[in-house]
Formats: sequence, structure tokens, C-alpha cells
Amino acid sequence: MMGEKTGPQNNWLYSGFRWLPAKEALSAQKKRARILKELSGSLRYHFSGSKISTGRLSPGCTICGNGRWSCLFVNGLCTANCFYCPQDRSIKEERAPFCQEGLRFDSPDEYVIFLQKFGFRGVGFSGGESLLAFKTAARFIKKIREAFKHNIYLWLYTNGKLIDSSKLRRLRQLGLNEIRFNISADNYNLKPVALAARFIDTVTVEIPAIPEDYDKALKSIRQMQESGVKFLNLHQLSTTKYNYKNFLAREYTFLRQPHLPVLESEITALSLLKYAADARLRLPVHYCSCSYQCRFQEAGLRKRSAMLAAAGWEEITPAGFIRSISLRGAPAGLEKIAAALKHRRLPVLLNATAASAELFFSSAALKHIHPAAKDIIIRYLKPFLSETASVSDKDVTEIALGAKRKLFIKKELAAKYAGITPQRFRDFRRLINGGPAAKQKARLPAWIKWERLNEGLPAID
Repeated sequence: MMGEKTGPQNNWLYSGFRWLPAKEALSAQKKRARILKELSGSLRYHFSGSKISTGRLSPGCTICGNGRWSCLFVNGLCTANCFYCPQDRSIKEERAPFCQEGLRFDSPDEYVIFLQKFGFRGVGFSGGESLLAFKTAARFIKKIREAFKHNIYLWLYTNGKLIDSSKLRRLRQLGLNEIRFNISADNYNLKPVALAARFIDTVTVEIPAIPEDYDKALKSIRQMQESGVKFLNLHQLSTTKYNYKNFLAREYTFLRQPHLPVLESEITALSLLKYAADARLRLPVHYCSCSYQCRFQEAGLRKRSAMLAAAGWEEITPAGFIRSISLRGAPAGLEKIAAALKHRRLPVLLNATAASAELFFSSAALKHIHPAAKDIIIRYLKPFLSETASVSDKDVTEIALGAKRKLFIKKELAAKYAGITPQRFRDFRRLINGGPAAKQKARLPAWIKWERLNEGLPAID
């Protein structure tokens, strides 16, 4: 299991947090390992072991893991005030819908083009409480279904407090595939869930794994099957500036990992999985860890932009970064290499002046040339979306969302490696050709994070 660390990113971090002492970390690691061992014959591992389940995943979760999911927050207001909510609950006025990239969409037509351009295959409608903006959600669902027909999977998140037969009937007519209930926001009330099962094909319960609610969650799991629930998703509690004070009051233990996950939440989720497996429940129970969200959801964001922004000689790594390989040298020599590669129909870019040149090419060209390692430059670029672009921006890809709106994909330099030794260059070639992750991490510790996503659950420390 590969470790992942986080450092102080905001001024609220590390203010009174309870971190895990080494002795307790070892004990927690053993406890987790023991639970997983006891479940070894009952579990399924998904997406490099960062998702664990007792059965299959819902179609929406699979789409999310494949990086083809867009989450549209249709509003910011809510009917609940959950202590663990990661969002700003001081919001008093409604806001326009926006997606996880931070882009706002007043127009469903623009959002449909956005979905089409970036190759999405699923949309989740969230909030706040999405049913407080039911008309808005319905308007977007209608437009998306009309544009994609049955080639997209649509689901909606709710706490269930505002659900009724009229809304459910309308959602079914509009073509909603799945509805997900956070029953922890309504004292684990399953009545809205049972009602929804009469109208919507797939009903899912999606709740955070709350340590204090273990007994309530345990009691409700068997009732879920009887209520028509198809899937149970358990999320690990993660920390933001909006909920950390509540977590401090409950004396949770924080892990030094991205999203600052809560240790007790993971143990709670795994214990619930164990109960479901031991009881041989038909209901698939799935643990969605913070490590999954950090790796696959963020990699998905990068990959969607990279697919549109990468040049022909650039390549997209499994981690979602754009890899650029180049060779510096004398113009005359590089012109000959470029001509030879073009003859083989390999994409290249030659930037040359009278005194120097740099030739960019894909990794497929490496078997046709024998460059001195010291002359090679390897860059990793992070693609990201922006609403604006200036004349000083270089290598920008423009995306039109209809006649009036444009988006821009920019590439930010994440890492650059030059002056490479022959041994390091050989290690790099093994890495991009699928060499063992453990060996490559030992040999190229600073490089592998740009190439591959970590596997398994991170070490507890």
C-alpha cells in the first residue's frame, strides 16, 4: 500500500487536530488488515484497490471511476445542517448551477455541449438539497436526455425530506436512471426510499460512515433490502474548513493524507462491510475511500481536458498528466531525426533557431532513435479548464460552448527533468512500458506520481 501525504495548505489546517501517534497508527493498520483478511473471500476490489465492495458497483459509480462523470450542483441551499457537510452552510441566497470544475451553467444548452465536448457518460445532480431546486434540476435533466437519448446515465442526490410521488413520477418521465438518498441527514428514515423504489429503477442509499451512527446504520441495512434499495455506498468522512470544528469537537483522528480523512470513519465503513458479508446480504455494500476520490476523481478531471489539449506528439499518462519528451541538440542533426520520424508517420514538433533546436516526439519514436540521455528533457503538464485566456498564455486550446461562450484548456508545468543519466533514462523507459510499480517507485520516486495512480488503501500513519 503506497502512502500519500498532505501538507499545510490552508491557515485552518493543523489547528488543534488530533494526529495519530506512531504506536496507534500501527495498531490501526493491524486492525484494518485483520478486517480485510477476514473478508478476503467476500470482497471485490475496484480501481486499483481504492474502492472495496461486497458486490457489484452501481452504474453511476463505475462511470465515476472511469472518469466520465460530471457532477452538477444545481443549488447551494439545503433542508439539513449535517455536522459533516463539506460545503459552506452559511449560504442564504440561491446560486446558479455549477459543476465540479467550478464552471457555472445558467443554460442547460451550454451544459449539454460541455458534456458532449468532454465525452461524459454520466451526470449526478447534487446540491445543497437538489429538490429545493426541483424545477432547475428537471430542466437540465430534460435537455440532457433529449440530447443524449439513452447514451448517458443520470442520477440525483437527495436527503429525501422533500420527496413525494409527484416529483418521483416527473423524474421517471424525464428519464432519471437512479436516485441516491443520504438517509443520515434524516435520522436514517427509509420511508422516502421505499416510496422512490416504486418509481425509479435504481434506488441507492449513499451515506458517510459516521462512527457514532454505527448501530443505526447496522440496523437500517437489513431494512434497506426490504425497502427496494439496490446499492449501499459508504463514504469516508473528509475534512474541509467548513466542518473541521465539528470534527474536532467529536475528537476524531485525522490522517495526513489528501482530503484529511477521518480514521474512525474508515474503520466504521469496513466494519459495516464485514457485517454485510457475514450476514450474506444480497445488498451490495461499497466503501468509497478518500484515497479513491483523490486519485480517480481528480485524474478524471485532468484526463478529460488532456484528451482535448494534448498535441499529437504528447501523451496522456494513466494519472491524467500530459507527458512531453524532447531532445535538444544542433539544428542540422535534429532536422535529420525529425525527417526520419516523419517518414515513419510519427508526430513531431521541431523548434529551431540558427544556434539551437528542440525536437518534441512521442515515446513511440524512442525505438527508432538513440539519443544521449543527457540531451533528453521530460516534462509533465497539468491540464486545467479556465473561463479566460490572455495573449500571454501559450499553448491554449479553445472550446466553444455555443455561439456566446468559450472555455480554455491551459497546460501548467508540473515537473521537468533534464540532465538525465543513462540509468535513469532506462528506468523511465521501463516505467512508461509498464514496469513493476514497486520497483519503479524505488528508482523514480519523484516521477511515478505523474505516470501512475497509487494502488490500494494508503498506509495509516
